[in-house]
Amino acid sequence: MKYRVFDIDNKAEYTKEMSFDELKDFFEPDIKIFGEEMHDKWEEVNDVDDLREYLEYKADGMRVEDGIEVIPDDMDILLEDNCTKAEAKKYLETGTTIYRDLEEGLEGYCEEWDNCCADDGYSDMVREMVRTHKPCTDWGCVEIEGKWYYIMYVL
Repeated sequence: MKYRVFDIDNKAEYTKEMSFDELKDFFEPDIKIFGEEMHDKWEEVNDVDDLREYLEYKADGMRVEDGIEVIPDDMDILLEDNCTKAEAKKYLETGTTIYRDLEEGLEGYCEEWDNCCADDGYSDMVREMVRTHKPCTDWGCVEIEGKWYYIMYVL
């Protein structure tokens, strides 16, 4: 996974994509300013949820100003769909497609499938999948941090 920090008020991103270790380092408190107790809390951070809790603790009852966007890569999405690493690697090598924008671009995709290659009813099946988040044949649906990703498997 990659991460990006953004301003909660205006959603402006102000960091590049970074690894978790880089993200954690971004929020490392200065011991001289915040003291050892705050730094000790920071040391306990092991994942993005811990980091969000730490930011709330650091805000000390005030509103947290920084949001953390989680940006999964294709492997993360396939692993979330219960693939092993070996299976995920194979799927990616054979042309499995991960749609990050299927909900937003659904009608455009359906029109393309209807015009070129899809069987009758295929687009309706995909629309139903997007509506219910229940995968249809040879598809997967994964929610990560409130965003849905759709996987068209090539078996």
